[in-house]
Amino acid sequence: MNFFRIEDTDLDSVCNYIRNKFEDNQQVMSMYQNSDFLKMRISNQIECGLVCEVDGEIVGVITALTSSKIGYWAIGVLYVSNEYRNQGIGKKLVAGLEKNIYEKYLSDLKINIYVNESKDIALSLLKTLKYDVEGKIRGLVKEDNVIILGKIINS
Repeated sequence: MNFFRIEDTDLDSVCNYIRNKFEDNQQVMSMYQNSDFLKMRISNQIECGLVCEVDGEIVGVITALTSSKIGYWAIGVLYVSNEYRNQGIGKKLVAGLEKNIYEKYLSDLKINIYVNESKDIALSLLKTLKYDVEGKIRGLVKEDNVIILGKIINS
């Protein structure tokens, strides 16, 4: 099991992995439709991420975006393939992302993530990693409710 910064991987493979896992999410699909756009966001320092690989295959990914470049980030994608869950990969991806952002920008930062209320495992993981529940957006049905979590990382 190896972890790599997203910019140190094959971006076409990363985009393909994300599109395959989020084919029902048009917003995610549009953001990762083209690896050139991902490369541009990375080079402009508005997106970063980590990839977990096993035997050269991607089994997990996390990405975060910022619009202001002043310390506010939002996790856009966090996914671990079903057969690799419950092995600590998600925890390592989140912790690695936090460390990567902090070391790259050497400043205090805030990271937010939006998670569907029905995703108990993801919510539990984030709470374990000290993400605080900051709000809730109600959907038409309970499965559509979104929990907003956040974490401040200080120097």
